[in-house]
Amino acid sequence: MVRRAGIFFAEAITPIEKSHRTAREASLHSDQLNQRLRERRADLTVSNRQLKLEIVQRKAWRNPP
Repeated sequence: MVRRAGIFFAEAITPIEKSHRTAREASLHSDQLNQRLRERRADLTVSNRQLKLEIVQRKAWRNPP
């Protein structure tokens, strides 16, 4: 009983995110989603820059100086 109590109290002071499988899996999934979002944001930034450049070029083509 003392051993079980020791295990219980050791888990009680450990953050839930580190001691429970479901919480660890959720944290890992969240980290993976955040990584994908960072990658997509970087891709969108590149696309937006390219679109802005194309807009400037088309405006210049339509309205030569």
